[in-house]
Amino acid sequence: MAKAASPVQIRRWLGELSGSDYAGAADDLADVRSEYRRLDRAAQSAFSAVSAGGGGPRFPQNAPAFTSREPAGRSAFIYFDISSSGEVLDYVVRVRNEVARSLGAPQSADVRFSGPGVQHVTAFSGLVGTDGRAGRSLVRRVKEAYQAEIRRMRAFGILILGPHLLATGGVVLEGAVYSPSFYGLRGFALRAGACVKDATAPRVPGIIHSTVAYVVDGDPRKLDLLRKRLGKMRAEPAGILVRIREARISATLNSRLVGKAARVPLAGLPPSRPTDAKAQRLLSRLLGAARAWRRSPLLKSQVREEAFYWAEAATTAGIERLACGILGV
Repeated sequence: MAKAASPVQIRRWLGELSGSDYAGAADDLADVRSEYRRLDRAAQSAFSAVSAGGGGPRFPQNAPAFTSREPAGRSAFIYFDISSSGEVLDYVVRVRNEVARSLGAPQSADVRFSGPGVQHVTAFSGLVGTDGRAGRSLVRRVKEAYQAEIRRMRAFGILILGPHLLATGGVVLEGAVYSPSFYGLRGFALRAGACVKDATAPRVPGIIHSTVAYVVDGDPRKLDLLRKRLGKMRAEPAGILVRIREARISATLNSRLVGKAARVPLAGLPPSRPTDAKAQRLLSRLLGAARAWRRSPLLKSQVREEAFYWAEAATTAGIERLACGILGV
């Protein structure tokens, strides 16, 4: 009997197919999940404490969110739209309704909701012009600085898992990404720093998220109730996969998107691409090793991520057949 392929071997095959570091992407995702656990502990500490001891938490920093209130926070950022998914929008409505039901909004709580039609996942944000402006000129400069890196990215998937209430009053959807491309872009932003002419360096978040709402004020007991109810929603992960094929760059005013977004396609231009024969050989090995990788949810998700790319970008019938075979496991 042939020896089963190891996780190291499987990720080596993925690396040969993609020219990317899947082991590093697994580490990056582990860091994201660790940060969510830390944020959940902070929220539990903050809201259970005020629930037991009385006194109402207020989040005045959230009051301007999604409004035109001055003085305004202006910036530019790069993001991935997920509002094209009907499943995402249905889930966002469920989360919004839970927020309103738990807090008694709008009668007894002040909550700012994001528009479902602009639901997105942030790559990185906080780019501000040295003149304090964030209009079309800054968006154009951000595009010029990052478009080459973005165009090297492949299409990839964002998996929506479930909602969190943060200690800062934010309500966000947790996302998971298994593709090295996403983390590569964030890493590039960290290394490049203030690479946009006449602008600050970006802020790269430690989580993968899509903001649904900001709580400005509410009853402390109800906030703790909301935290628990959102936790129950997460216990049954939404599992909504959205394929991303372009990045967008937009200006924001108090976290609200303003103006026309610039779009950059994910053209999938890696440093090198294996020959069709090699790609077919590696995909065949992955399909043959299905019993090994399907035992690990993380490894299975990474194999499927790579298979999605080859199913979409197949140049031969054999490649397409093998990629679809992997997705059918």
